[in-house]
Amino acid sequence: MTDPHIPVTEDELHAYVDNELPAERRGDVEAWLAAHPDEAARVQSWRTMAEALHARYDSVVDEATRNVRVQAVFDNAGEKLRPGMYVEAKLSHGGSTPVVMIPASAVVYAPFGDSGHEDHHDQIPF
Repeated sequence: MTDPHIPVTEDELHAYVDNELPAERRGDVEAWLAAHPDEAARVQSWRTMAEALHARYDSVVDEATRNVRVQAVFDNAGEKLRPGMYVEAKLSHGGSTPVVMIPASAVVYAPFGDSGHEDHHDQIPF
C-alpha cells in the first residue's frame, strides 16, 4: 500500500488527470485534492482542457484503416451498451453537403482558427 503521507507530485497530478495514476495512489491524491481546493481547481481546469482537446482532435481519420473514432452522447436507459463495447452505427446528418477532403497532415491548427490548403493553394477555412 502507498504511504498517504508522501507528498503529491506534479507528475502524479498529471497522471491523475490522464487516468494513468496507479490505483493504489488514486485515493491519496483525491484526499490531497480535497484538502487543497486551489490545486483541485487547477487540476479540474487541466481535465476540462484535456476533454476539449480530445473532443476536437480524436476524430481524425486513420489513414491506414480509413476509420474515424467518434464520441457520442445518447440515452442508454436500458443499459444495453457498456464501456468497452463496440457498435456498428450509421450516421445521418439530414442531407448532403459538399465537402473537401484533405489529409490531417495538411491542416494547420491555430488558436484563431484551423485551415488547410488545396492543391491550387487557396486557403479553406474550417
